Amino acid sequence: MIFKSKTLNTLFSIATFPIWIVQGGFFKKIAIRLPEANGIVDKNHETFDFIMLGDSVAAGVGIEHIDDALAGEIAKCLDGKLGMPKWKVMGKSGYKLNDLLLHIDSHELPQANHYVVSIGVNDVKAFTSFSKWRIQINELINRILHVSPNAKITFLEVPPMDKFPLLKLPLSSVLGARCSELNNITNTLIPSFKFVNTIPIELSGEKSHFAEDGFHPSTVACQLMAEKITHFFD
Repeated sequence: MIFKSKTLNTLFSIATFPIWIVQGGFFKKIAIRLPEANGIVDKNHETFDFIMLGDSVAAGVGIEHIDDALAGEIAKCLDGKLGMPKWKVMGKSGYKLNDLLLHIDSHELPQANHYVVSIGVNDVKAFTSFSKWRIQINELINRILHVSPNAKITFLEVPPMDKFPLLKLPLSSVLGARCSELNNITNTLIPSFKFVNTIPIELSGEKSHFAEDGFHPSTVACQLMAEKITHFFD
């Protein structure tokens, strides 16, 4: 349950605070801790066809091998259209947007034709301020374009956390509303950049779309997302 009005979402969050703050602690305790995918290696090329940046989705949490996680599924889709791409993953489970910026600072960002970014869920959980999110999204885009001025950048929208099987009302609604607000901010920024776009994450809540923890995407969900993402590749 997410209201169309930001004011109503805020009032709902305040009114239900005693409940969802307890829920947050409870779900943190019972959540299944899944590892990152195997097979992530530090590849070296002068220029990559695409680089996957971000959080646990980039790192393939809940999926056995990175080839079956989102980055690997993108590579498979591209292989069928354009030939096997040169690709790389830069990210880690638990990363917020600020963590990703720090990662890029400490690990030289390679050149690429396309960057795919999955970030935001941990910012929602940490209640990153909307103003900070706006500044950091703009900063991330500019850092990428500084390295690869003609690159395309695709942001996965923050997924609707109100559809995550693990989470229940009212916490799911509170987090879902914040997801929507972060996406709204990102979508107001990207028209200023020529080759930047976002892709909405549409979830029905089907168990087949989630890993066993009810929180991270399954291989099935990654396959569906990869098909959408590769439409934006040349």
